[in-house]
Amino acid sequence: MDSPHPPRREYSIDTRNQIVGAHKMGASNQTISDEFKIPKTSIRNIISRWKIRGTVADAPRSGRPRKTTPRDRRHVVLAARKDQGLSVKKLTKKIPTPLSEHSVRRILAEKKMKMYKENLKSSSKESDGVHRQGTGSSRGSNKVRED
Repeated sequence: MDSPHPPRREYSIDTRNQIVGAHKMGASNQTISDEFKIPKTSIRNIISRWKIRGTVADAPRSGRPRKTTPRDRRHVVLAARKDQGLSVKKLTKKIPTPLSEHSVRRILAEKKMKMYKENLKSSSKESDGVHRQGTGSSRGSNKVRED
């Protein structure tokens, strides 16, 4: 379901500093709004936050801090690039840091590395010696592929 409101817009720190500077010079919120072509409510919020926090910089975002280090994430990506046909389960066992399969999938997704399923039928050779493509059965293991 879409929100009836437009997406929230964040203004650059330079713009916010200019707004605060204009406020310090005695300009009204309406004048600042007209000059910067920014709604009065945004001007009021920027000035209000500046008065409370003493800065126009963004406050820290909420959310759980990451437990994986940049080094851990680099190990996952390098291992996936080295063995692109490796399943996520095998990749998880191969990296030096103990991570869950879910974490490995998330790291790969953040790096735009796509997952695909290996069909069990495609890995077995047919009796005539021809390697056939499978039908896309849901059985199989997740594999890593880069776009």
